[in-house]
Amino acid sequence: MKKRDLERLEAGLNSVRKLRGITSKNKSALFTYALVKNTEIIRIEIKAILAVFEPSEAFKEYDDKRIELCKKYADKDEKGEPIKVPIEEGSNIVRFIMSTENKELFDAELKILNECNKYNIDTRNEEVESFNKILDTEADIKLEQVSMADVPADISGEELENIKEMIKDLQPEEEEIKVS
Repeated sequence: MKKRDLERLEAGLNSVRKLRGITSKNKSALFTYALVKNTEIIRIEIKAILAVFEPSEAFKEYDDKRIELCKKYADKDEKGEPIKVPIEEGSNIVRFIMSTENKELFDAELKILNECNKYNIDTRNEEVESFNKILDTEADIKLEQVSMADVPADISGEELENIKEMIKDLQPEEEEIKVS
């Protein structure tokens, strides 16, 4: 499993916590144990990965100044607050709404800010590139696995797909390599 799959797996493990079969006293105790254990294993791994991705203080200062510029030139609502909208539905990332005039002024100041921070920006871009390469490597974790018989009956196909790495019966069998 690639490191970039860990977030999906963590979300999948969290979503199956709500299944009714988990709270019953049938054979789901093994499933519940694996669920709790795997959630902890994955959280530790994700925390370690994200620690590597933390931007430098210099880049954080640059980004704070960039955000201040966005707020300065953004159109304002009736309370005087900058108007911002998510870049896509459900996203926490926003973009500021600017008039054409303000956008031109913003772009001019941003160009100067970017020139003054070229090293920090280039360094951060290299860090992001390295981070993406890290996400494409195999996660060095050992998950607790359960058989399909231990999985609660009320699990959906989507939920099962999102936790497939912890189900023994859903793992591809290793092929024997014969050398002649």
